[in-house]
Amino acid sequence: CAERAALAAARAAGGESFLLLCIAADTEEPISPCGACRQWIVELAPHALVAMIGSKGAERWCTPSELLPWAFRSDMFHSRS
Repeated sequence: CAERAALAAARAAGGESFLLLCIAADTEEPISPCGACRQWIVELAPHALVAMIGSKGAERWCTPSELLPWAFRSDMFHSRS
């Protein structure tokens, strides 16, 4: 998945926060990321704006939480004392 590969490469290069993620596809209509990539986006770029763009210029914009409502987050777990 290109989205996970791009996020992993950016983090490996020292990137810590992301403002905008652009997902371009060679299809007329924009294509959304798969579920696994959506989870990575929620975890690694929670405050970014996500732009999905098709080859004919059609676009869809959303936030990571709109892309994956009810996403798993590590802060959902409480440590046991």
